[in-house]
Amino acid sequence: DNDDDAAAVQSQFIEELALMNAQSAHEAALWSDVDHDPIVASAASSLEEAPLAGEISLSALIDDLVLGRTHLVMLAAHRSHADCEATADELVANAQARGLSVALVDAGSARRTDLPGLSDLSTDAASFGDVVHKSADNSFAEVPWGQGRAISRQSSKPVTLVEALGDIYEVVVLLTGRVGMNSALPIFAGLDGRVVLVAGEDDDVDALADSRAQLLDAGFTSVEVTQGQVRAAA
Repeated sequence: DNDDDAAAVQSQFIEELALMNAQSAHEAALWSDVDHDPIVASAASSLEEAPLAGEISLSALIDDLVLGRTHLVMLAAHRSHADCEATADELVANAQARGLSVALVDAGSARRTDLPGLSDLSTDAASFGDVVHKSADNSFAEVPWGQGRAISRQSSKPVTLVEALGDIYEVVVLLTGRVGMNSALPIFAGLDGRVVLVAGEDDDVDALADSRAQLLDAGFTSVEVTQGQVRAAA
């Protein structure tokens, strides 16, 4: 009986020792990762496994435009309208390089221009023909912000104009400004377009997810997120 008890104790001791060795090896592996910090290593692993919902690369968005899967892209800035402008420039340049006709509409910069634009159209200060500025070969059209301070939200003309441009041009890129109270995006909510939230290089992932969720809650059925192009210094 004593021999049996001793064997049982020895067996239990071996099992406990093996478990302790396994735990030590696991801890050592964690500590050997990022700066010997198992918490940081675990967090980094979680970020890799959980990408931002709705994320799309700029190259994939360009491909969809070129292949005709998307005709109207509505860009909304997460923080900076400059991110939207840089992304719009990239979309327009790539579409034109593939021989597609393109219209670019600024409904978001609030930057007054010498030429009449969307703000003037919305207040009946200019006609449709006045605000659409075309290239010599008619392959490109641009509608600037215009001379007014704001776009009238009571006017249906901005929506009518974007719809008309969609009938004429193969690609329409619409800038709606930064998400929030002053965003022009709600004006165009009824359009059959692709809503893309443009993130800046240093934008917080959680804040981006919150902004996307707010747009979905506001009634937009699909909201994608892309990384904005970095503008080169002048």
